[in-house]
Amino acid sequence: MRWSVPLLMILSATAISTPTVHASLASSDWPMFHHDLAHTGASPYVGAQTNTLRWKYNTITHPNIVSTFGLFSSPAIGPDGIIYVGTAENNLTAISRYGTLKWMYVVGGAINPIYTSPAIGSDGTVYFGDYDSNVYAISPPSNGTTGTVKWKFATGRVINSSPSIGPDGTLYIGSSDRNLYAINPNGTLKWNYTTGYHVVSSPAIGSDGTVYVGSEDDNIYALNPDGTLKWKTAAGGSVTDPAIGSDGTVYVGGGASLSAISPISNGTLGILRWKYSTGGLVGSPAIGPDGTVYVGSFDDNLYAISPDGTLEWKYTTGSYVYSSPAIGADGTVYVGDYDHNLYAISPPSSGTLGTLKWKYTTGGAISSSPSIGSDGTVYAGSDDGYLYAFNGHSISSSITTALFTSTGGAIHVGGSVPSEISVYDTATVIGVGGGPIPTGTVTYTFYTNATCSSSGTAQTVTLSGGIVPNSTLQGPLSSGGYSFQTAYNGDGNYLPSTSTCESFTVINGSVGGASVPVDKLTLLGPFIGLASIILLIVVVATVLVRRRGVGQTTS
Repeated sequence: MRWSVPLLMILSATAISTPTVHASLASSDWPMFHHDLAHTGASPYVGAQTNTLRWKYNTITHPNIVSTFGLFSSPAIGPDGIIYVGTAENNLTAISRYGTLKWMYVVGGAINPIYTSPAIGSDGTVYFGDYDSNVYAISPPSNGTTGTVKWKFATGRVINSSPSIGPDGTLYIGSSDRNLYAINPNGTLKWNYTTGYHVVSSPAIGSDGTVYVGSEDDNIYALNPDGTLKWKTAAGGSVTDPAIGSDGTVYVGGGASLSAISPISNGTLGILRWKYSTGGLVGSPAIGPDGTVYVGSFDDNLYAISPDGTLEWKYTTGSYVYSSPAIGADGTVYVGDYDHNLYAISPPSSGTLGTLKWKYTTGGAISSSPSIGSDGTVYAGSDDGYLYAFNGHSISSSITTALFTSTGGAIHVGGSVPSEISVYDTATVIGVGGGPIPTGTVTYTFYTNATCSSSGTAQTVTLSGGIVPNSTLQGPLSSGGYSFQTAYNGDGNYLPSTSTCESFTVINGSVGGASVPVDKLTLLGPFIGLASIILLIVVVATVLVRRRGVGQTTS
Protein backbone atom coordinates (compact mmCIF):
# COMPACT_ATOMS: atom_id res chain seq x y z
CA MET A 1 0.00 0.00 0.00
CA ARG A 2 1.32 3.46 -0.89
CA TRP A 3 1.12 6.22 1.76
CA SER A 4 0.30 9.75 0.80
CA VAL A 5 2.78 12.38 1.99
CA PRO A 6 0.33 14.25 4.22
CA LEU A 7 -0.79 11.04 5.90
CA LEU A 8 2.80 9.91 6.36
CA MET A 9 3.61 13.26 7.99
CA ILE A 10 0.67 12.93 10.34
CA LEU A 11 1.67 9.40 11.33
CA SER A 12 5.27 10.48 11.84
CA ALA A 13 4.21 13.36 14.07
CA THR A 14 1.95 11.06 16.06
CA ALA A 15 4.73 8.54 16.51
CA ILE A 16 7.23 11.00 17.94
CA SER A 17 4.85 13.01 20.12
CA THR A 18 5.04 12.36 23.87
CA PRO A 19 2.49 13.15 26.56
CA THR A 20 3.14 16.12 28.78
CA VAL A 21 4.59 15.06 32.13
CA HIS A 22 3.37 17.21 34.99
CA ALA A 23 5.28 17.67 38.21
CA SER A 24 3.61 15.99 41.16
CA LEU A 25 4.67 16.30 44.79
CA ALA A 26 8.39 15.76 45.29
CA SER A 27 9.57 12.53 46.86
CA SER A 28 11.57 13.96 49.75
CA ASP A 29 11.83 13.96 53.54
CA TRP A 30 9.16 16.65 54.03
CA PRO A 31 7.99 18.18 50.73
CA MET A 32 5.02 20.23 52.01
CA PHE A 33 3.10 21.45 55.04
CA HIS A 34 2.51 18.52 57.41
CA HIS A 35 4.61 16.16 55.30
CA ASP A 36 2.08 14.60 52.89
CA LEU A 37 -1.16 15.13 50.98
CA ALA A 38 -3.16 13.65 53.88
CA HIS A 39 -1.51 16.16 56.28
CA THR A 40 -0.62 13.41 58.75
CA GLY A 41 2.51 15.21 60.00
CA ALA A 42 4.07 11.77 60.52
CA SER A 43 7.65 11.10 59.43
CA PRO A 44 9.12 7.67 58.64
CA TYR A 45 12.31 8.85 60.37
CA VAL A 46 13.27 9.09 64.03
CA GLY A 47 13.75 12.72 65.01
CA ALA A 48 16.22 14.46 67.31
CA GLN A 49 16.60 12.74 70.65
CA THR A 50 18.21 15.68 72.46
CA ASN A 51 17.89 19.45 72.34
CA THR A 52 21.38 19.94 70.94
CA LEU A 53 21.25 22.90 68.57
CA ARG A 54 22.92 22.00 65.30
CA TRP A 55 22.59 25.49 63.85
CA LYS A 56 20.21 28.41 63.55
CA TYR A 57 19.76 30.65 60.52
CA ASN A 58 18.65 34.28 60.78
CA THR A 59 16.05 34.99 58.09
CA ILE A 60 15.85 38.67 59.07
CA THR A 61 18.08 41.27 57.41
CA HIS A 62 16.09 44.45 58.11
CA PRO A 63 16.64 45.93 61.58
CA ASN A 64 13.78 45.79 64.11
CA ILE A 65 11.47 43.83 61.82
CA VAL A 66 11.19 41.02 64.39
CA SER A 67 9.27 43.36 66.68
CA THR A 68 6.44 43.19 64.13
CA PHE A 69 6.83 39.86 62.34
CA GLY A 70 8.44 36.49 62.96
CA LEU A 71 8.88 33.25 61.07
CA PHE A 72 5.41 31.77 60.59
CA SER A 73 6.07 29.59 57.54
CA SER A 74 6.73 25.92 58.27
CA PRO A 75 9.83 24.50 56.56
CA ALA A 76 9.67 22.09 53.63
CA ILE A 77 12.58 19.85 52.66
CA GLY A 78 13.58 19.13 49.06
CA PRO A 79 15.06 15.91 47.63
CA ASP A 80 18.55 17.42 47.86
CA GLY A 81 18.11 18.23 51.56
CA ILE A 82 17.59 21.96 50.99
CA ILE A 83 15.15 23.55 53.44
CA TYR A 84 12.62 26.04 52.06
CA VAL A 85 10.82 28.61 54.18
CA GLY A 86 8.97 31.87 53.67
CA THR A 87 10.22 34.78 55.74
CA ALA A 88 8.85 37.91 57.39
CA GLU A 89 10.62 39.98 54.74
CA ASN A 90 8.59 38.53 51.87
CA ASN A 91 11.39 36.23 50.71
CA LEU A 92 11.40 32.57 49.80
CA THR A 93 14.65 31.35 51.29
CA ALA A 94 16.49 28.11 50.45
CA ILE A 95 18.88 26.99 53.19
CA SER A 96 21.36 24.12 53.02
CA ARG A 97 21.19 21.29 55.52
CA TYR A 98 24.27 22.87 57.08
CA GLY A 99 22.57 26.20 57.82
CA THR A 100 23.96 28.29 54.96
CA LEU A 101 22.08 30.25 52.31
CA LYS A 102 21.70 28.42 48.98
CA TRP A 103 19.47 30.88 47.16
CA MET A 104 16.59 33.29 47.64
CA TYR A 105 13.64 34.71 45.76
CA VAL A 106 12.65 38.24 46.78
CA VAL A 107 8.96 38.92 46.12
CA GLY A 108 9.49 42.67 46.37
CA GLY A 109 7.02 45.41 47.15
CA ALA A 110 5.90 45.99 50.72
CA ILE A 111 7.65 43.98 53.43
CA ASN A 112 4.95 41.54 54.45
CA PRO A 113 5.41 38.09 55.93
CA ILE A 114 4.91 34.91 53.97
CA TYR A 115 2.54 32.94 56.18
CA THR A 116 2.25 29.92 53.91
CA SER A 117 4.52 26.90 53.86
CA PRO A 118 6.15 25.99 50.53
CA ALA A 119 5.31 22.86 48.55
CA ILE A 120 7.96 21.28 46.33
CA GLY A 121 7.22 19.69 42.98
CA SER A 122 8.97 16.63 41.60
CA ASP A 123 10.72 18.85 39.04
CA GLY A 124 12.13 21.09 41.79
CA THR A 125 9.60 23.92 41.38
CA VAL A 126 8.74 25.58 44.70
CA TYR A 127 5.17 26.86 45.20
CA PHE A 128 3.90 29.27 47.83
CA GLY A 129 1.19 31.85 48.41
CA ASP A 130 1.96 35.42 49.38
CA TYR A 131 0.43 38.31 51.25
CA ASP A 132 0.32 40.18 47.93
CA SER A 133 -2.55 37.82 46.88
CA ASN A 134 -0.42 35.90 44.35
CA VAL A 135 0.50 32.26 44.10
CA TYR A 136 4.13 31.82 42.96
CA ALA A 137 5.89 29.00 41.15
CA ILE A 138 9.65 29.49 41.54
CA SER A 139 12.43 27.65 39.72
CA PRO A 140 15.70 27.19 41.62
CA PRO A 141 18.69 28.84 39.92
CA SER A 142 20.95 26.65 37.79
CA ASN A 143 23.74 28.81 39.19
CA GLY A 144 23.81 31.89 41.35
CA THR A 145 21.69 32.71 44.38
CA THR A 146 18.42 34.05 42.91
CA GLY A 147 15.39 31.95 42.01
CA THR A 148 13.26 32.84 38.98
CA VAL A 149 9.50 33.10 38.52
CA LYS A 150 8.08 30.27 36.47
CA TRP A 151 4.58 31.76 36.76
CA LYS A 152 2.37 33.55 39.22
CA PHE A 153 -1.38 33.42 39.66
CA ALA A 154 -3.44 36.30 41.10
CA THR A 155 -6.23 35.72 43.60
CA GLY A 156 -8.51 38.36 45.07
CA ARG A 157 -6.99 38.77 48.55
CA VAL A 158 -4.08 37.81 50.78
CA ILE A 159 -3.08 34.15 50.97
CA ASN A 160 -2.51 32.39 54.29
CA SER A 161 -3.24 28.89 52.97
CA SER A 162 -0.36 26.52 52.14
CA PRO A 163 -0.46 24.79 48.74
CA SER A 164 -0.89 21.10 48.02
CA ILE A 165 0.16 19.39 44.77
CA GLY A 166 -2.13 16.69 43.43
CA PRO A 167 -0.89 13.53 41.67
CA ASP A 168 -1.67 15.11 38.27
CA GLY A 169 0.28 18.27 39.10
CA THR A 170 -2.77 20.39 39.96
CA LEU A 171 -1.98 22.93 42.66
CA TYR A 172 -4.64 23.52 45.33
CA ILE A 173 -4.58 26.61 47.54
CA GLY A 174 -7.03 28.80 49.45
CA SER A 175 -7.34 32.58 49.51
CA SER A 176 -8.93 35.14 51.79
CA ASP A 177 -11.17 36.03 48.82
CA ARG A 178 -13.27 33.01 50.00
CA ASN A 179 -12.12 30.68 47.25
CA LEU A 180 -10.28 27.41 46.99
CA TYR A 181 -8.32 27.45 43.72
CA ALA A 182 -7.24 24.55 41.55
CA ILE A 183 -4.41 25.74 39.29
CA ASN A 184 -3.06 23.88 36.29
CA PRO A 185 0.68 23.04 36.18
CA ASN A 186 1.17 25.88 33.65
CA GLY A 187 -0.30 28.47 36.04
CA THR A 188 -3.79 28.77 34.50
CA LEU A 189 -7.05 28.40 36.40
CA LYS A 190 -8.54 24.92 36.40
CA TRP A 191 -11.48 25.80 38.69
CA ASN A 192 -12.35 27.62 41.87
CA TYR A 193 -14.90 26.92 44.56
CA THR A 194 -16.38 29.76 46.62
CA THR A 195 -17.05 29.24 50.33
CA GLY A 196 -18.80 31.54 52.78
CA TYR A 197 -15.69 33.31 54.09
CA HIS A 198 -11.86 33.36 54.11
CA VAL A 199 -10.07 30.14 53.21
CA VAL A 200 -6.92 30.16 55.34
CA SER A 201 -6.99 26.39 55.78
CA SER A 202 -4.52 24.33 53.73
CA PRO A 203 -6.20 21.66 51.58
CA ALA A 204 -5.63 17.95 52.15
CA ILE A 205 -6.15 15.41 49.36
CA GLY A 206 -7.62 11.95 49.85
CA SER A 207 -6.52 8.80 48.07
CA ASP A 208 -9.56 9.08 45.76
CA GLY A 209 -8.68 12.66 44.80
CA THR A 210 -11.23 14.31 47.09
CA VAL A 211 -10.01 17.72 48.24
CA TYR A 212 -10.77 18.68 51.85
CA VAL A 213 -10.49 22.28 53.02
CA GLY A 214 -11.80 24.37 55.88
CA SER A 215 -13.27 27.86 55.74
CA GLU A 216 -13.74 30.60 58.28
CA ASP A 217 -17.47 30.18 57.63
CA ASP A 218 -17.04 27.31 60.17
CA ASN A 219 -17.48 24.52 57.60
CA ILE A 220 -15.27 21.75 56.31
CA TYR A 221 -15.73 21.13 52.56
CA ALA A 222 -15.18 17.96 50.56
CA LEU A 223 -14.81 18.72 46.84
CA ASN A 224 -14.62 16.37 43.88
CA PRO A 225 -11.52 16.60 41.65
CA ASP A 226 -13.63 18.59 39.16
CA GLY A 227 -14.43 21.26 41.77
CA THR A 228 -18.02 20.25 42.52
CA LEU A 229 -19.25 19.90 46.08
CA LYS A 230 -19.23 16.40 47.50
CA TRP A 231 -20.36 17.40 50.98
CA LYS A 232 -19.80 19.93 53.72
CA THR A 233 -20.39 19.96 57.45
CA ALA A 234 -20.13 22.43 60.30
CA ALA A 235 -17.04 22.08 62.49
CA GLY A 236 -18.14 24.38 65.32
CA GLY A 237 -15.81 27.29 64.60
CA SER A 238 -13.15 28.60 62.27
CA VAL A 239 -11.76 25.45 60.65
CA THR A 240 -8.07 24.54 60.79
CA ASP A 241 -6.06 22.44 58.34
CA PRO A 242 -7.68 19.00 57.93
CA ALA A 243 -5.84 15.69 58.26
CA ILE A 244 -6.97 12.38 56.76
CA GLY A 245 -6.70 9.03 58.55
CA SER A 246 -5.83 5.75 56.86
CA ASP A 247 -9.54 4.78 56.90
CA GLY A 248 -10.53 8.06 55.26
CA THR A 249 -11.77 9.75 58.42
CA VAL A 250 -11.22 13.51 58.24
CA TYR A 251 -9.97 15.18 61.41
CA VAL A 252 -10.27 18.94 61.76
CA GLY A 253 -10.17 21.56 64.45
CA GLY A 254 -13.07 23.96 64.83
CA GLY A 255 -13.27 26.44 67.70
CA ALA A 256 -12.25 24.59 70.89
CA SER A 257 -13.02 21.12 69.52
CA LEU A 258 -11.43 18.40 67.43
CA SER A 259 -13.94 16.72 65.10
CA ALA A 260 -13.81 13.37 63.32
CA ILE A 261 -15.91 13.30 60.15
CA SER A 262 -16.80 10.23 58.10
CA PRO A 263 -15.76 10.26 54.44
CA ILE A 264 -19.20 8.81 53.68
CA SER A 265 -21.76 11.57 53.39
CA ASN A 266 -25.47 11.83 53.89
CA GLY A 267 -26.26 13.55 50.65
CA THR A 268 -24.34 16.81 50.74
CA LEU A 269 -23.78 16.69 54.50
CA GLY A 270 -20.76 15.09 56.12
CA ILE A 271 -21.41 12.74 59.04
CA LEU A 272 -19.84 13.67 62.38
CA ARG A 273 -18.36 10.61 64.09
CA TRP A 274 -17.31 12.31 67.30
CA LYS A 275 -16.13 15.58 68.78
CA TYR A 276 -13.55 16.10 71.53
CA SER A 277 -13.70 19.41 73.39
CA THR A 278 -10.69 21.16 74.94
CA GLY A 279 -10.46 24.28 77.06
CA GLY A 280 -9.34 26.61 74.26
CA LEU A 281 -8.99 27.07 70.52
CA VAL A 282 -7.35 24.12 68.84
CA GLY A 283 -4.75 24.02 66.10
CA SER A 284 -4.31 21.66 63.16
CA PRO A 285 -4.21 17.93 63.97
CA ALA A 286 -1.59 15.33 63.11
CA ILE A 287 -2.06 11.57 62.89
CA GLY A 288 0.37 8.92 64.12
CA PRO A 289 0.95 5.56 62.40
CA ASP A 290 -1.32 3.85 64.95
CA GLY A 291 -4.17 6.28 64.24
CA THR A 292 -3.69 8.42 67.34
CA VAL A 293 -4.64 12.05 66.62
CA TYR A 294 -2.50 14.81 68.14
CA VAL A 295 -3.68 18.40 68.52
CA GLY A 296 -2.61 21.44 70.49
CA SER A 297 -4.94 23.80 72.30
CA PHE A 298 -4.93 27.32 73.68
CA ASP A 299 -5.63 25.73 77.08
CA ASP A 300 -1.84 25.02 77.18
CA ASN A 301 -2.12 21.30 76.44
CA LEU A 302 -1.08 18.89 73.72
CA TYR A 303 -3.73 16.16 73.39
CA ALA A 304 -3.39 12.60 72.11
CA ILE A 305 -6.83 11.32 71.11
CA SER A 306 -7.58 7.72 70.12
CA PRO A 307 -9.42 7.00 66.84
CA ASP A 308 -12.62 6.44 68.85
CA GLY A 309 -12.50 9.96 70.31
CA THR A 310 -11.28 9.16 73.83
CA LEU A 311 -8.28 10.72 75.55
CA GLU A 312 -5.12 8.66 75.45
CA TRP A 313 -2.87 11.20 77.13
CA LYS A 314 -2.03 14.88 77.29
CA TYR A 315 0.95 17.06 78.15
CA THR A 316 0.76 20.52 79.70
CA THR A 317 3.11 23.15 78.26
CA GLY A 318 3.82 26.68 79.42
CA SER A 319 1.37 28.52 77.15
CA TYR A 320 -0.82 28.27 74.03
CA VAL A 321 -0.12 25.36 71.68
CA TYR A 322 -1.04 26.52 68.20
CA SER A 323 1.83 24.92 66.30
CA SER A 324 0.82 21.75 64.46
CA PRO A 325 2.64 18.67 65.80
CA ALA A 326 5.17 16.58 63.88
CA ILE A 327 5.58 12.92 64.78
CA GLY A 328 8.82 10.94 64.62
CA ALA A 329 8.94 7.25 63.71
CA ASP A 330 9.58 6.37 67.38
CA GLY A 331 6.38 8.16 68.49
CA THR A 332 8.07 11.33 69.77
CA VAL A 333 5.81 14.35 69.20
CA TYR A 334 7.48 17.67 68.35
CA VAL A 335 5.45 20.84 68.80
CA GLY A 336 6.09 24.55 69.26
CA ASP A 337 4.56 26.74 71.92
CA TYR A 338 3.83 30.38 72.64
CA ASP A 339 6.17 30.11 75.65
CA HIS A 340 9.05 30.21 73.09
CA ASN A 341 9.86 26.51 73.50
CA LEU A 342 10.02 23.65 71.06
CA TYR A 343 8.92 20.52 72.90
CA ALA A 344 9.76 16.87 72.24
CA ILE A 345 7.20 14.76 74.10
CA SER A 346 7.10 10.99 74.55
CA PRO A 347 3.88 9.02 75.00
CA PRO A 348 3.57 7.59 78.52
CA SER A 349 4.26 3.91 79.15
CA SER A 350 1.22 4.04 81.42
CA GLY A 351 -1.25 6.66 82.60
CA THR A 352 -2.57 9.69 80.75
CA LEU A 353 0.31 12.15 81.06
CA GLY A 354 2.95 12.47 78.37
CA THR A 355 6.58 12.83 79.39
CA LEU A 356 9.03 15.51 78.36
CA LYS A 357 11.95 14.19 76.34
CA TRP A 358 13.49 17.62 75.83
CA LYS A 359 12.69 21.24 75.13
CA TYR A 360 14.60 24.18 73.72
CA THR A 361 13.92 27.86 74.38
CA THR A 362 14.06 30.17 71.36
CA GLY A 363 13.79 33.96 71.27
CA GLY A 364 10.10 34.07 70.32
CA ALA A 365 6.81 32.21 70.21
CA ILE A 366 6.67 29.19 67.89
CA SER A 367 3.62 28.95 65.66
CA SER A 368 5.54 27.28 62.82
CA SER A 369 5.04 23.52 62.51
CA PRO A 370 8.23 21.45 62.79
CA SER A 371 9.65 19.26 60.02
CA ILE A 372 11.81 16.13 60.31
CA GLY A 373 14.68 15.26 57.97
CA SER A 374 15.89 11.76 57.06
CA ASP A 375 18.99 12.29 59.21
CA GLY A 376 16.75 13.00 62.22
CA THR A 377 17.25 16.75 62.21
CA VAL A 378 14.16 18.61 63.44
CA TYR A 379 13.61 22.03 61.84
CA ALA A 380 11.36 24.71 63.32
CA GLY A 381 10.88 28.45 62.84
CA SER A 382 10.41 30.94 65.64
CA ASP A 383 8.94 34.40 65.88
CA ASP A 384 12.47 35.61 66.65
CA GLY A 385 13.12 35.20 62.90
CA TYR A 386 15.44 32.20 63.16
CA LEU A 387 15.08 28.79 61.60
CA TYR A 388 16.41 26.25 64.10
CA ALA A 389 17.93 22.84 63.34
CA PHE A 390 18.11 20.41 66.25
CA ASN A 391 20.45 17.50 66.70
CA GLY A 392 19.80 14.82 64.10
CA HIS A 393 22.18 12.11 63.05
CA SER A 394 25.31 13.78 61.76
CA ILE A 395 26.71 12.87 58.36
CA SER A 396 29.51 10.32 58.05
CA SER A 397 33.12 11.41 57.78
CA SER A 398 36.24 9.60 56.59
CA ILE A 399 39.81 9.97 57.74
CA THR A 400 42.90 8.96 55.76
CA THR A 401 46.40 8.87 57.21
CA ALA A 402 50.03 8.57 56.07
CA LEU A 403 53.27 7.98 58.02
CA PHE A 404 56.55 9.77 57.31
CA THR A 405 60.10 9.79 58.62
CA SER A 406 61.69 12.92 59.98
CA THR A 407 63.48 13.31 56.64
CA GLY A 408 60.18 13.23 54.73
CA GLY A 409 60.31 9.64 53.51
CA ALA A 410 57.02 7.76 53.28
CA ILE A 411 56.52 4.73 55.50
CA HIS A 412 54.17 2.15 54.08
CA VAL A 413 51.88 0.32 56.50
CA GLY A 414 53.63 -2.94 57.39
CA GLY A 415 56.96 -1.57 56.15
CA SER A 416 60.22 -1.07 58.01
CA VAL A 417 62.71 1.68 58.76
CA PRO A 418 66.25 1.60 60.22
CA SER A 419 66.79 2.23 63.89
CA GLU A 420 67.46 5.61 65.39
CA ILE A 421 64.93 7.27 63.06
CA SER A 422 61.99 9.48 64.11
CA VAL A 423 58.50 9.27 62.60
CA TYR A 424 55.26 11.26 62.53
CA ASP A 425 51.69 10.78 61.33
CA THR A 426 49.51 12.93 59.06
CA ALA A 427 45.74 12.94 58.54
CA THR A 428 43.07 14.23 56.15
CA VAL A 429 39.38 14.46 57.13
CA ILE A 430 36.62 14.50 54.51
CA GLY A 431 32.91 14.95 55.11
CA VAL A 432 30.80 12.52 53.10
CA GLY A 433 28.25 14.19 50.84
CA GLY A 434 30.12 17.35 49.90
CA GLY A 435 29.12 19.35 52.96
CA PRO A 436 30.95 22.17 54.70
CA ILE A 437 34.61 21.98 55.71
CA PRO A 438 35.00 19.72 58.76
CA THR A 439 35.92 21.37 62.04
CA GLY A 440 36.79 20.07 65.48
CA THR A 441 39.73 17.97 66.59
CA VAL A 442 41.81 14.93 65.60
CA THR A 443 43.58 12.68 68.10
CA TYR A 444 46.80 10.88 67.12
CA THR A 445 47.72 7.89 69.29
CA PHE A 446 51.23 6.36 69.13
CA TYR A 447 51.73 2.77 70.33
CA THR A 448 54.93 0.91 71.21
CA ASN A 449 53.51 -2.21 69.58
CA ALA A 450 52.40 -3.07 66.04
CA THR A 451 48.74 -3.77 66.91
CA CYS A 452 47.43 -0.41 68.25
CA SER A 453 46.63 -2.18 71.49
CA SER A 454 46.99 -1.35 75.18
CA SER A 455 47.62 2.25 76.10
CA GLY A 456 49.38 4.69 73.83
CA THR A 457 50.59 8.26 73.78
CA ALA A 458 47.77 10.56 72.61
CA GLN A 459 48.03 14.01 71.07
CA THR A 460 44.98 16.10 70.08
CA VAL A 461 45.18 18.77 67.38
CA THR A 462 42.57 21.24 66.10
CA LEU A 463 41.58 21.52 62.46
CA SER A 464 42.10 24.91 60.84
CA GLY A 465 40.33 25.59 57.57
CA GLY A 466 39.83 21.85 57.20
CA ILE A 467 43.59 21.18 57.50
CA VAL A 468 44.77 18.71 60.13
CA PRO A 469 48.14 19.58 61.72
CA ASN A 470 50.73 16.77 61.73
CA SER A 471 51.52 14.81 64.85
CA THR A 472 54.69 15.45 66.79
CA LEU A 473 57.79 13.37 66.03
CA GLN A 474 58.18 10.07 67.84
CA GLY A 475 61.78 8.89 68.23
CA PRO A 476 64.56 8.23 67.66
CA LEU A 477 63.16 4.69 67.81
CA SER A 478 64.98 1.50 68.71
CA SER A 479 64.24 -1.81 67.02
CA GLY A 480 60.77 -3.28 67.45
CA GLY A 481 57.15 -2.95 66.33
CA TYR A 482 55.26 0.34 66.46
CA SER A 483 51.94 1.76 65.26
CA PHE A 484 49.77 4.87 64.99
CA GLN A 485 45.99 5.15 65.02
CA THR A 486 44.19 8.41 64.40
CA ALA A 487 40.62 9.47 65.21
CA TYR A 488 38.49 12.39 64.02
CA ASN A 489 36.27 13.42 66.92
CA GLY A 490 33.39 14.86 64.84
CA ASP A 491 31.62 18.21 64.90
CA GLY A 492 28.09 19.58 64.57
CA ASN A 493 27.81 18.25 61.02
CA TYR A 494 29.93 15.12 60.89
CA LEU A 495 30.17 11.90 62.86
CA PRO A 496 33.50 10.75 64.31
CA SER A 497 35.68 8.35 62.29
CA THR A 498 38.81 6.34 63.03
CA SER A 499 41.68 5.30 60.78
CA THR A 500 43.02 1.78 60.37
CA CYS A 501 45.99 0.74 62.50
CA GLU A 502 49.23 1.95 60.84
CA SER A 503 51.92 -0.52 61.87
CA PHE A 504 55.61 -0.49 61.00
CA THR A 505 58.85 -2.12 62.16
CA VAL A 506 62.15 -0.58 63.17
CA ILE A 507 65.18 -2.79 62.37
CA ASN A 508 68.81 -2.65 63.48
CA GLY A 509 71.71 -1.83 61.20
CA SER A 510 71.97 -0.46 57.70
CA VAL A 511 69.60 -1.29 54.91
CA GLY A 512 71.06 -3.92 52.56
CA GLY A 513 70.21 -6.94 50.42
CA ALA A 514 68.96 -7.39 46.94
CA SER A 515 65.47 -6.12 47.67
CA VAL A 516 65.15 -2.75 49.36
CA PRO A 517 61.67 -1.52 50.46
CA VAL A 518 60.48 1.77 49.04
CA ASP A 519 60.74 3.52 52.37
CA LYS A 520 64.41 2.46 52.72
CA LEU A 521 65.16 3.74 49.24
CA THR A 522 63.63 7.01 50.33
CA LEU A 523 65.98 7.17 53.30
CA LEU A 524 68.98 6.41 51.06
CA GLY A 525 67.82 8.89 48.44
CA PRO A 526 70.42 11.63 49.14
CA PHE A 527 73.29 9.09 48.99
CA ILE A 528 72.00 7.34 45.87
CA GLY A 529 71.60 10.72 44.18
CA LEU A 530 75.22 11.72 44.97
CA ALA A 531 76.55 8.38 43.71
CA SER A 532 74.61 8.79 40.48
CA ILE A 533 76.15 12.21 39.90
CA ILE A 534 79.71 10.90 40.50
CA LEU A 535 79.07 7.96 38.17
CA LEU A 536 77.83 10.33 35.48
CA ILE A 537 80.97 12.50 35.77
CA VAL A 538 83.22 9.43 35.43
CA VAL A 539 81.33 8.21 32.34
CA VAL A 540 81.53 11.62 30.64
CA ALA A 541 85.26 11.97 31.42
CA THR A 542 85.97 8.51 30.01
CA VAL A 543 84.15 9.32 26.78
CA LEU A 544 86.09 12.57 26.35
CA VAL A 545 89.42 10.88 26.93
CA ARG A 546 88.63 8.19 24.39
CA ARG A 547 87.64 10.79 21.79
CA ARG A 548 90.95 12.63 22.30
CA GLY A 549 92.83 9.35 21.90
CA VAL A 550 91.11 8.63 18.61
CA GLY A 551 91.93 12.09 17.23
CA GLN A 552 95.79 11.89 17.88
CA THR A 553 98.31 10.83 15.10
CA THR A 554 101.83 9.38 15.50
CA SER A 555 104.87 11.21 14.09
